[in-house]
Amino acid sequence: MEEDDGDRVNESLTDIARAVWEQAEPALYNEILEAMAAFREVHFGWAQQHIHQWENDPRGTGGTPYMQGLRQLIEETRARKIR
Repeated sequence: MEEDDGDRVNESLTDIARAVWEQAEPALYNEILEAMAAFREVHFGWAQQHIHQWENDPRGTGGTPYMQGLRQLIEETRARKIR
């Protein structure tokens, strides 16, 4: 299965965050993850406002259920925080 750009971006961001965590305090790592989640919430809002509100088809580019996928990214990002 071929990796898509979203997977590569997520892996890159995770690698960067993990490298920061190894060099710093867990609180900084968690702040980075929260900033990523906050951006993803903004992106989710844009998708809802500019696409979902006007389009009945729940599939986005490539046929994926984009609203579900965007929400999942937010949840997964926050789940990676160090407790």
